[in-house]
Amino acid sequence: MQRMIAVALTVALSTTALSGCNSPDGASGNGQAATGGATAKADRAQQDDVKQSGYVSAFNALAQNDFLAQKLEAYASYRIPTATPANTLDMTFTTDSLVRIVEDLKKARAEPGTERTAPLDKAVDALIPPLEEIVRIERELAPYYSARAYRDDNLARGKAADGPLKSAHANALSAFTRLGDALSVYQRSRNTQRIADLNAAGHVAEASLLRAMAAAETMIAAYTKGDMDAAARQSQVVGTALDQMRANESKIQKIAGNEHSYRNVIERLTEMQGLFSDYRNGDRTARDRVLTHYNLAVGQSNAYRFPD
Repeated sequence: MQRMIAVALTVALSTTALSGCNSPDGASGNGQAATGGATAKADRAQQDDVKQSGYVSAFNALAQNDFLAQKLEAYASYRIPTATPANTLDMTFTTDSLVRIVEDLKKARAEPGTERTAPLDKAVDALIPPLEEIVRIERELAPYYSARAYRDDNLARGKAADGPLKSAHANALSAFTRLGDALSVYQRSRNTQRIADLNAAGHVAEASLLRAMAAAETMIAAYTKGDMDAAARQSQVVGTALDQMRANESKIQKIAGNEHSYRNVIERLTEMQGLFSDYRNGDRTARDRVLTHYNLAVGQSNAYRFPD
């Protein structure tokens, strides 16, 4: 089976406001100590979610259009090990985009967190070095290839850099996958509480949106691993969640853009289901489009403005 395109992730939804106390001054019937403990717990959860959201934004930038894999494939297409100075090696690198992603990862890494975000920090610590190595090598090679300086040294510098650049890409792709796994584990651990808090606060439309996205994520996890039977079973769960979204559509938060995003999540996940059915019935062209529509749903979910 060919490599599938990268899968985007949803950002965290802080439930600090939703899980707070009912009285105007934040006091509860259990006394000040209980309130302080609940507030501290909510603050830590919000703190973790800020860090996770920063990581997800950077992760999704790398996932968009399969950024890392496409960079490697574009570079590998020049076949540097067998190339000669007579070849026109008019290479272009997307280094600036990668620099911004590294900066975003470092910014999120600097945010305070708790033991729950420690696995995310560990995954990011493994991802940043190979990304920085790609940046370093590309910055050295960009003028070398654009000025055709490889004709002055018989391509020696380019050939010497070929192995290290490919190795950095391989290490980055591996670390990128591990970060995605760590982020998914974090999200699953938070989704149940988020949905319960939203329902308790009367935000049933938002709860149904999160439930649909969580179901879709589980389906896509099975799909990308090639477990089509599990993905088919989970597609039915997605369908039930989408029915709930449709039933609750009139109850969404009346904020500009929310209606559009909510409807688009429904449309994209419904299309994802249809394409999955096509793929299972032999349409190989639907393979990556399943993931494309899931990623588009993720984008619309991330754009939705949840209750404060």
